[in-house]
Amino acid sequence: MRIMFMGTPDFASHCLEKLLLEGFEVCAVVTRSDARKDRGQKIKFSPVKEVALANDLPVYQPVNLKEENFREILEQEHPDLIVVVAYGRILPSYVLSYPKYGCINVHASLLPKYRGSAPIQYAVAMGEKESGVTIMQMNEGLDTGDMLTKCTVSITDEETGGSLHDKLMVAGGDLLVDTIPKLDTLIPEPQKDEESTYAPPIKKEETLIDFSQDAEDIINKIRGFYPFPGTGFLHNEKVYKIHKAELYSKEDCKPYGSVISFSKNQLLISAKGGVVNILEIQPPNKKKMSVSDFYNGNKDSFLK
Repeated sequence: MRIMFMGTPDFASHCLEKLLLEGFEVCAVVTRSDARKDRGQKIKFSPVKEVALANDLPVYQPVNLKEENFREILEQEHPDLIVVVAYGRILPSYVLSYPKYGCINVHASLLPKYRGSAPIQYAVAMGEKESGVTIMQMNEGLDTGDMLTKCTVSITDEETGGSLHDKLMVAGGDLLVDTIPKLDTLIPEPQKDEESTYAPPIKKEETLIDFSQDAEDIINKIRGFYPFPGTGFLHNEKVYKIHKAELYSKEDCKPYGSVISFSKNQLLISAKGGVVNILEIQPPNKKKMSVSDFYNGNKDSFLK
C-alpha cells in the first residue's frame, strides 16, 4: 500500500517515524511551507520535513491544495491511502476521494468531543479525566468523519497540555500502525453531532487569567495552556507569565485578583471559590523562576 503522509508539527513527525519504523511504504510527504524562526529569521523546516529528508522521502510543500496545483502530485505519486496528522489545512473533495482507501486523520481527542485545532489544551483546561486519539475517515467537514479506531489516555491531576501532547503523540503513532492493516475490515462509526464539542484556536486574550473565575477552572487552564500558548496575569499594568500553579485553598476571598500573601514560599492570589498559589513565574522580559527567586528580587516592587 502506497501511503502519502501529510503533516507538519512534532505530533505528526512521530506518526511518520512510526510508519517508517514498522515498514509501511511511505511514497511521499506533504508538509507546510518552511518558516522563518527566532531573532535571526533563519529558515526552519517543519519536524515532518526533517524526518522525510532524513529518510530520503520526496517532500512537497504546496502553497495551497487547489486542483491545478496539487492533482499533478497525486497523479505522480498515486497513493492508495493518505494519512493526515495535524497538516494545518482543509483537504478539498478531489483530494479526499483520490486514494483507494481515501484519507484518514489522526486526531488527538475522543471524538466527537474537542473537534478543532486545540483538542489537547482544552481537554486539560476543561478538567477532563481522560482523553485519547481517534482515527477517522475524513470528509469535507471539520473533524466530522466516521470514526475507525480509538484509544484512551488518562489525564492526571498534574497533567499539562505539554505532557498530554507527548502521551497522545505516542498513542497516536501506535494506533495508526495498528489501524492501517485493518482498513479493509473496519466498520466506520458515524459521529453523534449532538455530543460534539469544539476546541478552536486559542486567542491571545484567553491566555490572560481572570481571577473572578472559579479557582479550580483557573488551575486547569494554567495546566492545559502550558507550555503553549501559556497563561499570565495582569498586575500593576504588567503581564506576568505563569509556568506552574496550584490550588492553595477553597476559601472564597474578595476582592478577586488581590495578592493575599507574598513570601519566599508562596504567592497567593484570591479567586472565586479558592486561592491560587503561583509556584513558577516569569516577570516581563525575564526568564522563568521559582516564587522564591522572584520574591528575593521583587518583594518590595511587586506589592506597590
